[in-house]
Amino acid sequence: MCPPNEASNIEHCYWHPGVETGLSCSHCQKSICPNCMVQAHVGIRCKECGKPTQIPIFEIKASHYIKSTTLAIALTLLGAISWFGLSQLIYLVMPDEVSFLLISLFLVPFGYVSGNLISRSVNRKRSTILAAIAGVTVAATFIVALQIPGILMIPIYGIIATIAGTFLAIQPLRK
Repeated sequence: MCPPNEASNIEHCYWHPGVETGLSCSHCQKSICPNCMVQAHVGIRCKECGKPTQIPIFEIKASHYIKSTTLAIALTLLGAISWFGLSQLIYLVMPDEVSFLLISLFLVPFGYVSGNLISRSVNRKRSTILAAIAGVTVAATFIVALQIPGILMIPIYGIIATIAGTFLAIQPLRK
């Protein structure tokens, strides 16, 4: 039997008043029972203090989407114009078989550069939507470039390069 002065020091769980406990939250000092405790890297916490917080890299604001979309449109237009200029230059210098392949492969490094530029423009944030914006940038560049008369390429190489470029574009942004 406990001495009378110790019986008054028994703590009860903040959420389960009928449960006696000797545990308390390391942050707010509320008494907690084993059912209510959350193991944290700094000790045990209550349900409220031990809630997981979202990592800042995944906290995306509307301004990030606006900035990435604006950049994606600019990259699409710049990519299509650059692809046209490069195709004209390569066609003048190299034989047809090699030039068709090189011109089609433009989208592979373009995808890598686009994904990284979009990632940097939003402070390396990550989300599925940002990854989709980067992927659409590469596909849209392919579609816009096909509309420009004078770009010489074999469509199957362009499709393969678009897939590879899209894959590279989404890597720095995927969740």
